[in-house]
Amino acid sequence: MKRIILFILLLSTFGCTQYFVRDSSQYNLTKEELEFLKSKKIGLIGFYPFDYIQGHTGSIKPPSSKIDNELHLKMIRFVNNKENQTVLSEMKNSYMAYSFSKFGYHTSTAVLDRYRRTTEFLEFGADPERFEKSGSNSSIQKDDLRNFLTNYLAETRDIGLDVLEPLLILTNDNQAKTDDPLMKNFDVDYWVIAYHGPVFQKNVALNNLTVIPFVYTLGFFPLLSNRDIESTFLVFDKKLHHVKTFEYKGEGYTFTSWLAFGGEAKGYGIFHPTPSATIYKPDIKQFSKELVQVLKK
Repeated sequence: MKRIILFILLLSTFGCTQYFVRDSSQYNLTKEELEFLKSKKIGLIGFYPFDYIQGHTGSIKPPSSKIDNELHLKMIRFVNNKENQTVLSEMKNSYMAYSFSKFGYHTSTAVLDRYRRTTEFLEFGADPERFEKSGSNSSIQKDDLRNFLTNYLAETRDIGLDVLEPLLILTNDNQAKTDDPLMKNFDVDYWVIAYHGPVFQKNVALNNLTVIPFVYTLGFFPLLSNRDIESTFLVFDKKLHHVKTFEYKGEGYTFTSWLAFGGEAKGYGIFHPTPSATIYKPDIKQFSKELVQVLKK
């Protein structure tokens, strides 16, 4: 009987349609503002929400391995090499949380969700590979590059290394007397790095109140969920001088039901720990609106 109930519950959850309740109409770009942003060569880095991989281990110290990518190790040592700071370790899975039950330790490892990138809501900018590049950018100071990398890696840890790798090269020039990574020379005006959080976010309050009637009505009674939403956008110029940081914090609400026609069918409901990228759309729109004023100064 329990298996039948679970099957019906899963079926109803994945068949439901979902609305994301966050109004952002006041941040719609005017035609003039959009044309201004499109006139700038803006490289987009990151913009991935977090997702999670669930696992199980017999102890609180699961087998871990050291990062073996040469460029990744150079990046880690480069950002750590300032006043003995430790931005991140050289071990994998630095974003892992644990819980315990009678069956042993359960793990939840944070990863970047490559399938829900929020750049889909931007009408300007492009990925780094879309810009012409040649050699390294010798005009960038080491401290500026270190600050640029640190801002992202401090939040994403080892899972952010893959995102930054395409921007960098290693020099084999002995005369340079350094094995630090160098920034490639991209034909851009500005860089925007973005990350969304918080990490290991969970449904709260409203979900607990509505999950039981949602289950017993097989998805007709709406499942309401609210969760903390955070977005950070860092803007740098071509030489990696920091221009401005934009931070947005608030709550996101979802409305999930068989009756929510016209929403988004994401198969999310109560079982998927990551909301659709749509829930961050208001942050993207507000950032776009405010970026215009910053770049016009």
